[in-house]
Amino acid sequence: MEVVDNINRKDFTLLEEGHAYSKLIEEYGYTPDSLVKPCGKSRTRIYQLVKLVKNLTPAMKAAILADKMTTGHAAWLFKIYSLSSV
Repeated sequence: MEVVDNINRKDFTLLEEGHAYSKLIEEYGYTPDSLVKPCGKSRTRIYQLVKLVKNLTPAMKAAILADKMTTGHAAWLFKIYSLSSV
């Protein structure tokens, strides 16, 4: 539950938050739905951040960490890419 406490820190970036949810899901067997109550975050937020973290390219992650792109921009780029590959 230490990870859950860390998620609620104010200085936790969205990228870090998404990685934390992914870790809880992949390593500890949680589901996104089971994280809603203990994390105090919406189901939609958890699903979006997990999906975003899993699908970002290394270049996009680097750009976010370097403050050259926001996670919001990355989400839109991912949506555009997903639509173009259909």
